[in-house]
Amino acid sequence: MLKGGYFMKVKVSFHNVDHSDSLEEFIREKSSRLEHFLGESEKLDWVVQFRDRFFDPILKMKYGGKVWSIHARGSNPYLSIQSVLKKAFRILEAQKSRLKVRIHDHADWKRGNIPLTV
Repeated sequence: MLKGGYFMKVKVSFHNVDHSDSLEEFIREKSSRLEHFLGESEKLDWVVQFRDRFFDPILKMKYGGKVWSIHARGSNPYLSIQSVLKKAFRILEAQKSRLKVRIHDHADWKRGNIPLTV
């Protein structure tokens, strides 16, 4: 079990922003919800940076054989992080549904049924 009681490895870095324990805990807590999709062994890399008067958090995660880099900009770091997480959930949901379709189609093919959709 890692810091904060979370199993997933979450690395948080701050660039051009003072380190904030409350912001880091917020990131770890919200990121733990991604564990449902990614599993305990996955690693998330967060970079919270401040550029051009805006917070620009970046999340890098690996899923479905791809490395995803997700970011959002805003004047409030907490809202920007929530935006990044919403995007991550949309990506993971889409990837999960694609995987289910592929598994279903493959099972039909093995049974000799040809799927109706192409």
